[in-house]
Amino acid sequence: LVLLVLLSPTSLPAQAWSGIVSPSRAIDWSTAGVSGGIPSGSWTTCTTTACNLLSSASNVTAANINSAISSAPAHSVILLPSGTFSMSTGLVWDHVSYVALRGQGANTTILKFSAGNSCGGTPADVCVQSSDSNYNYGPTNTANWTANYSPGTTSITLDSVTNLQVGWPIVLDQTDDTSDSGDIYICLTSGTCSYAGTGGASRTGRAQSQMVNVTSISGTGPYTIGITPGIYMPNWTSSKTPQAWWATGPVFEDGIENLTLDHTSSNPPNGISFWNCSGCWFTNSRNIMGDTGASETNVRIFDSNRVSVTNNYFYQTAPTATVQYGVEPFLTSDSLIQNNIFERVSAPVPVN
Repeated sequence: LVLLVLLSPTSLPAQAWSGIVSPSRAIDWSTAGVSGGIPSGSWTTCTTTACNLLSSASNVTAANINSAISSAPAHSVILLPSGTFSMSTGLVWDHVSYVALRGQGANTTILKFSAGNSCGGTPADVCVQSSDSNYNYGPTNTANWTANYSPGTTSITLDSVTNLQVGWPIVLDQTDDTSDSGDIYICLTSGTCSYAGTGGASRTGRAQSQMVNVTSISGTGPYTIGITPGIYMPNWTSSKTPQAWWATGPVFEDGIENLTLDHTSSNPPNGISFWNCSGCWFTNSRNIMGDTGASETNVRIFDSNRVSVTNNYFYQTAPTATVQYGVEPFLTSDSLIQNNIFERVSAPVPVN
């Protein structure tokens, strides 16, 4: 009887930090990653002519996979057969959403790259990118965030909604502190409070950022914008000129799963690059980088949110590369990087 009691599950606090960290200083990460979980298990198999062509191993080429990606309907999976296949160029989801590429297993379907693509400025062998090159040094759309800054708020006010749609991600940011008040201190001035400066992840002088998704848009200006999740930090304030910026054509819920990506011949700076993507994923797979040249980062999450990188094996980066990263969150919020193995990777998850 005592043993049964000991083996019985016990109730746990709602949050692991309950009673340790003040709720006003804690964040609930239980919904991080693709909202609702990776959805491809319930998607249909793509049966377009281009997708069906890939059922034969002799037809598995980069050009044919890219054609399948372009032709696949929303919420469908492109299936690849078993085998080792040479990729003469990179794979690209170019403003394509809700399409997954699935192999037969990480030890069974192997794509070996000899070249990649520019991927909007973050060169990679596998690229998931928006229709515009929206990024921190050149935002496509900007607006002033004029009201509602309290932690947890899910409704903010913007003075412009040009090219903004419900469901789309936006980046919220504000100017850095000019001095240390003794409370929260946000500063990336090289030589003053930072060794390396901004590092390129945030807009210059606007280090504090949070990506959220728009749930509603109302008004004729100023506009009331519903967002999810709510505001995290308690130091958002009108005195620091808070703003929002966003892509005109982001992509959503694209994924790569159950295969191996081998970059040892192509030596790209990035194996996979997610650019302006919300809810994308890389899972149940293996990624092998080259040991020479510019092979720096296995997966770069660039201006993207709710990305899931789970249950993968990552092998090496080039010792001659400027940096050697596993998964690089390069301006992201609410992403989930979990249950991955990193071997011969100097910095598995450096958070920018």
